[in-house]
Amino acid sequence: GAIVFIVKGEGGHGGTDTAALNTTVVSSSTTALIANFDFESYLVGAQPEGSNGGTETRMYNDGDFSPPTGVTVSDLAISVADANTNQNKIEQNNSSGIAASGTVPVGSSSDKTYRADFDTSGPVTASFEVTLAAGYSLSNSVVSFGHNSNRTGTYKITVDGVVITDTTAFSNQDTWVQPESSSTIAGPLSGTFAVSIELSNTESDGTIYFDDFQLNGELTVTQEEQAP
Repeated sequence: GAIVFIVKGEGGHGGTDTAALNTTVVSSSTTALIANFDFESYLVGAQPEGSNGGTETRMYNDGDFSPPTGVTVSDLAISVADANTNQNKIEQNNSSGIAASGTVPVGSSSDKTYRADFDTSGPVTASFEVTLAAGYSLSNSVVSFGHNSNRTGTYKITVDGVVITDTTAFSNQDTWVQPESSSTIAGPLSGTFAVSIELSNTESDGTIYFDDFQLNGELTVTQEEQAP
């Protein structure tokens, strides 16, 4: 709608002058993929910022994905509890069979994933930050991911310091299936906020493959337009 400001001042001849300044607030929204980490831009066996199979936090960028205008996404940080010379790295394990459903996007078009040592002593944690430019906000967002694990476990998703989905169980499965996803985050979110997931093993030491860590939502930009 229009916001009208009335400015009054004493006229030069004893009268009163009135000036109106019209400012219209214009908003537009679109459903968009905000962040996407699918590891397809890395060579098999790649271990950025970490030794072979170690427990160092590893940083991965989002490859060829470009966030929408007004959105900046940090690199993805992955940490694990246990070292393993054959794990904690990029590996081929086809996740392209992950189906799409609602706001949960389709799986990778190729077949690279992050393979981690899935230890009972601590979770596999992945996190990134999103920064929205001034005038931008995110509503009705969903965090989703694909996985393949030879052990049962749980996942916890946190957005902007708030636990959105807590200790949700997933099964022992040797094939990629429908992505898991968070509850809908009403928002609106603005400024800079963090998105993280913790994957915890509830059975015994094993392996987990992690892929297609994504954030979707309704991106709104609000601008003020001044009438001439």
